[in-house]
Amino acid sequence: MIDTTANTEWPFPPPLMPMEAEVADDLPSPPGWGYEPKWDGFRAVMWSRSATADPRLDSRNAKPLSRYFPELRPALEQLPPGTVADGEVVVITRGRLDFDAL
Repeated sequence: MIDTTANTEWPFPPPLMPMEAEVADDLPSPPGWGYEPKWDGFRAVMWSRSATADPRLDSRNAKPLSRYFPELRPALEQLPPGTVADGEVVVITRGRLDFDAL
């Protein structure tokens, strides 16, 4: 377990809860509204490497995911220092999302 309590290089201290999408019948209208497709994967918050901590990958419940996706470590290591990204871990097989492959 990495102690990040002293880390001041990320703009937010981990763990951080990702944003959750809301279901709607219609696409929102501008101004000030956006939308995103529903991906079939694992919602995650990604943290860049810092001088005091390894990169992190946390679930939407703030549980560590890095051990389940070690192949993502090289990509996380390429994030600029101080980066915190909220996204979805997906697998694409033959041009389609493949949740079972996760």
